[in-house]
Amino acid sequence: MASAGSYVYVGLAGETGPGYTAKSGLFRSRDGEAPWERVGAGLPADAQVRAIAAHPARPGAVLVGTQDGVYRSEDHGAGRKRKA
Repeated sequence: MASAGSYVYVGLAGETGPGYTAKSGLFRSRDGEAPWERVGAGLPADAQVRAIAAHPARPGAVLVGTQDGVYRSEDHGAGRKRKA
């Protein structure tokens, strides 16, 4: 369960390159040092993440803009997200 520490987030919106398949979704790394992990519970399938904002006073609160609207998480993106 992710509840403490800080995270670095990266969103992909269908990025690709020569010889690669398209990638999309929300990824995070604890303190920017841990391995990257996909966090997609509650997001649309193949979410195209186009914007990410973390609340400055509530470190667990993250807003993610996707092709289907804005989603909010209160636990660093670990659990279910709901449309904001």
